[in-house]
Amino acid sequence: MVEMSQVQERGPLKVRLIGYASATTVVLVGCAGLAGWVFNIAALRTIVPVMASMKENTAIALALTGISMLLLNREPVFHGKLFAGRAAAGATLIVAGMTLAEYALSRKRREITRSAT
Repeated sequence: MVEMSQVQERGPLKVRLIGYASATTVVLVGCAGLAGWVFNIAALRTIVPVMASMKENTAIALALTGISMLLLNREPVFHGKLFAGRAAAGATLIVAGMTLAEYALSRKRREITRSAT
């Protein structure tokens, strides 16, 4: 029979391992997408050939998000790791905000062009 304390110890360990594996996968997918753009390899930019390719900003955001998850998921979290993890998360937000601004400005530019013609 398994004591309750052994069950409680295994639970958080499994959760941490799942978090670590997920973060590692996110970093690898982001880096693969970046490598696809840097070295012009279409297979690394698309997971399924008939689907749209991963854009550069998406690959950067994935890599930064995964790095942030890796830094903040491992214990103990020191001040330097906490700062670096938050910086990576902040950089992800900046990339996302710039992408949203690009889409918004592009849409306005198209509307202005259509109304002028």
